[in-house]
Amino acid sequence: MPRSMARVAGALSASRVARTTGSRAPASRHYVILPGAVLALALPWLWMFDSLLQATILTAQLLLCACGIVSSYVTGLRPMRMVFFVFTLSWLGVGPLYQISHRALAWNDSGLLNDTDRVTAALALTLLATTSTALAMWLGGRRRARRADLPEPAPVRSVRPRSWTPWGYLGLLGVLTPYVVLTNGGVGTFFSSRADRVEDLTQAGVTLESSGGLQVAVASILPAALAVVAAHLFIWRIREARAAGGWMHASLSDAAGLVVSLGAVVLYANPISNTRFLSLAAFGSIALAMVRPRGRTAGRGLTLGLLVATLGIYPLSNALASDTGTQLGGSASPLTVFASKDFDGFQQVVNTFIYVEDHGYSLGSYISSALFFFVPRSLWTTKATPASIDVAENRDYWFTNLSLPVHAEFYLEFGIIGMLLLTFAMGLLWSRIDEAWLRHPGSMGAWLAPFLCLAQLGLIRGPLGSLSPIWLTVTVLLLVGVTRQAASVTGNRPDVMTQRDGSPGLASPVPVNSSAT
Repeated sequence: MPRSMARVAGALSASRVARTTGSRAPASRHYVILPGAVLALALPWLWMFDSLLQATILTAQLLLCACGIVSSYVTGLRPMRMVFFVFTLSWLGVGPLYQISHRALAWNDSGLLNDTDRVTAALALTLLATTSTALAMWLGGRRRARRADLPEPAPVRSVRPRSWTPWGYLGLLGVLTPYVVLTNGGVGTFFSSRADRVEDLTQAGVTLESSGGLQVAVASILPAALAVVAAHLFIWRIREARAAGGWMHASLSDAAGLVVSLGAVVLYANPISNTRFLSLAAFGSIALAMVRPRGRTAGRGLTLGLLVATLGIYPLSNALASDTGTQLGGSASPLTVFASKDFDGFQQVVNTFIYVEDHGYSLGSYISSALFFFVPRSLWTTKATPASIDVAENRDYWFTNLSLPVHAEFYLEFGIIGMLLLTFAMGLLWSRIDEAWLRHPGSMGAWLAPFLCLAQLGLIRGPLGSLSPIWLTVTVLLLVGVTRQAASVTGNRPDVMTQRDGSPGLASPVPVNSSAT
């Protein structure tokens, strides 16, 4: 492209990004309203704290998360940042706020709150991890924003589905389906319950102990992963056709493939027989891939929806269960759900301090076992179990398959310095994906963003050893499913439609060979 045309493309990109950022005054107002509302709602419970230091640390945590939420939408939607701060606010902000003020914890372990020093240390560790991640997001976002405003922006490599992967993944799923259905006890098992499905798999001999990880992966992990990724690939192909000339340019075969993929997602990733995190990541990422929201208005709506989901739907989905992990009386307030097993993350941070004091740092054994989950235990005899199990067993809990916040697992492995480095690296990666989503809709980061932003709900909750087989499998299939095209300045364009509020609206992947400038 001639230098003059490159300057025009860069100026066009800069002007559109300027429209994305909008005016500063409305943005600053949001930084007052939301944190102020969060603080006002938290004050009655903060007033009940016995320790002023604990109340101060938790107040800082709540305000930091509230400001992070605002920053995730005021200049355009940044989905990785939004999900991180919303879930951290709900799970590691509101959760401990209720638990400390009402002196109640899950698993009949409320006496743990009497250990004032460790409780304070757990609050401080969480605040440090959140601050480290937030700082990395801010620094990474500023650096990429400056690069995007250059008169001659750097070329960006776009991605597009490989010719064989959409139907290849769907074909492999079709080959596996008869075995998977029979092993799981029939189609009805997928719409019964998680307990029934696990029981059917156990009766069929599909367990880690008896058959190994490969058979478990084929029977329970790979089908859902193939269905989700196939749906994403067909959506991307259809959007490519729309960008090239309208919806009528989409082929009937792609539309049919999408319908079949969505049916497979309903079968293999529905919330009835799967974890809530898997189902939310599956269905939520597909919805994001279809709509691809980027504007402030969409960001505010998604923030509200995610707050309702994490503070309401997520905990109340288990409210009628016979065992909630805590005993607070049958006439207790619905708010006692914040001291149930769904909000056991904070007490597991406290338990992590106890585990480290008893056993020392694990120096990467849990993370390495999670990353290489596909290696069978018969070949890796020292392969670690998920970290949360060992932490809970160290406290003599009768149920040990608990959560373990990712920053606590980082601390358990490498201490506070290692935790800060890893959370900072995570924040940099998240900011890279966010900026790709906002500014380069045809890039690899924008391709991964819909799934990864919601998959991080399970990542934050942990432990890595329990959830990495699912998230890593999907991520690898997403990476293999596309190919990178030659870098192009035109690929740097946001290529968005401006909404009434001046923020970016829907965006379609721009084909590399498009004549658009």
